[in-house]
Amino acid sequence: MKGISHFSSAIAAATFVPGVVAASAHDQSLVLLLAGVFGLMPDWLDFKFARYFEQPNETIIPDPARFDAQAIARQVAEALDRAYNSGEPLSVQLDTMPLGGDRYRQYTLRFDNEHNEVVIALGPVVNSSQRPLTPTPLADPESEANGARPHTGSAKVNAKLNYTYDGDMKIDIFEGPSFEFRREADTVEVSFLPWHRRWTHSLVLGAAFGVATGLLFGVMAGLVVTVAYWTHVLEDQLGHLGSNLFWPLTTRRSSGLKLLHSGDPLPNFLTVWSSAMFVLYNLNRFAPLPQFDGYVFLLWVVGLPAAVMIGAMIYQSQGRAAIRDEAAHDETERGGEALAEVEEAQV
Repeated sequence: MKGISHFSSAIAAATFVPGVVAASAHDQSLVLLLAGVFGLMPDWLDFKFARYFEQPNETIIPDPARFDAQAIARQVAEALDRAYNSGEPLSVQLDTMPLGGDRYRQYTLRFDNEHNEVVIALGPVVNSSQRPLTPTPLADPESEANGARPHTGSAKVNAKLNYTYDGDMKIDIFEGPSFEFRREADTVEVSFLPWHRRWTHSLVLGAAFGVATGLLFGVMAGLVVTVAYWTHVLEDQLGHLGSNLFWPLTTRRSSGLKLLHSGDPLPNFLTVWSSAMFVLYNLNRFAPLPQFDGYVFLLWVVGLPAAVMIGAMIYQSQGRAAIRDEAAHDETERGGEALAEVEEAQV
């Protein structure tokens, strides 16, 4: 989910905590602002702290003037095999290729579980909005035969590849993505953004923040902080990346439900809309003289739009599946989730 979705849903969830609406209306309490802050807190901790404490073991730095797709694919495959053979996790970051003047050379990384290989493909020059400024380079067999570096490359992985994320990675603007390679039984598992949604996205940590806040500012404030933090964590669990729900009791991210992508417009709009309507519902419910029937209100302003948008999302997901079946590597689908996950770190 986007930041505005987490912020609004945390505030909406907090209005269900007994006493919050009355305190905000009559005592000029800022407790709902506290909810919004802790609704953003897990990602804030990730992008402002966690990402700096987990430095990659290796960094692959492509040369835009002498891009060698085959060499990069081989470097990634060799790192995967080293992680499997050593039994020790290995984190690798792939750098972007800035060209200066709001221009970046794009390239794509694919972990192909079916063929057990890493595939690299050179893409177009893009600007910071990811709008192509040049066509995607086409492979030229004659030039490659004469010694030119190929625009695409692939390398086999000796260990069985287990890529747990969704889709190809389009690497162009901002900071390049990082991956953790870890041996799991007879496979080498690839985890996207190993520093993200780990200890920060824990229900246990949310409860700890709540207890600390409760001791300082009272039970109601503690409940608001816990509810707001948990709302963020559970929303993120609907996506592909998952979270480490019970850190420090566990050390690994659990798999997400893969129902949506964090950058999808419909789920984000539905979340913000429903949050605003739940706030209005609770303002009416706790008012001295309620102005409307709350259940009818929720049916029409939350239930009906939710049904329509969920139907649209199902239709959209089926369309995506059909596109993937017909063209498994369509460039327009590549890397969108990756950008949605990391763009908050750049603003």
